[in-house]
Amino acid sequence: MEAFRRCSKWSRDGLNAVILASLQTDRMATFTITQQPLTIEQLEALDADTRLVADESVRQSVITCRDYLDKKMSSGDGLFYGINTGFGYLQNVRINDEQLETLQANLLKSHACGLGDEVPAAIVKWMLFLKIRSLCYGHSGVQWETVQRLIDFYNEDILPVVYTQGSLGA
Repeated sequence: MEAFRRCSKWSRDGLNAVILASLQTDRMATFTITQQPLTIEQLEALDADTRLVADESVRQSVITCRDYLDKKMSSGDGLFYGINTGFGYLQNVRINDEQLETLQANLLKSHACGLGDEVPAAIVKWMLFLKIRSLCYGHSGVQWETVQRLIDFYNEDILPVVYTQGSLGA
């Protein structure tokens, strides 16, 4: 009987926690990302509990741009800066198809360094929001899945560590 009481109490407490979490989610503000210009007031209204969702037109713009890029990449020998070329001084040097994955991995590694103090989480969250927002214009060629993953990170408060010096890819 004691085991039943413990189980019953746990289930009741667990159910209460689920209900409370559901109510809190319902009360959270939602910001819909569109392609309309942002205002300072909209940025100031974002708080730690604001959840992001993307308008369907934004999703379609990102997908359309990526489809265009994929078509251009497969149709010829064109140079696409940072996609199949080097960077900076090497912008006109084509990277062969077998090395493209290594190029992208090395780019991530080179941007994943920094030093100094950590940027406060609230500022990092704004930075993530602005990165998501810029990708949602549909001009970068990024995959929609990447944008959605960043939105998920924002909504779940999964933030990168960003340092005050040398954080190139923040």
